[in-house]
Amino acid sequence: LLTLDILLVDIGLPHMSGIDLIKLVKEKLPNLKILVISGISSDETIFQALQFGANGYIWKKELKNLQSIIEDILNNGSV
Repeated sequence: LLTLDILLVDIGLPHMSGIDLIKLVKEKLPNLKILVISGISSDETIFQALQFGANGYIWKKELKNLQSIIEDILNNGSV
């Protein structure tokens, strides 16, 4: 059985929006942590991602800090 601690999601997915994926995942796995990594900086998109269960939202240009960001989220923090 595979268990996940955190899911990294992009908003711009080929067959569905990352927001829709967050909704689906949270329905099935409500305790899974979700970090959105995106190039989209729209306030509305960020709000929707957080509203539907993302624990954090970072821009792709912030990937150099990814390890510490993931550790923060796994320790119940947010970004």
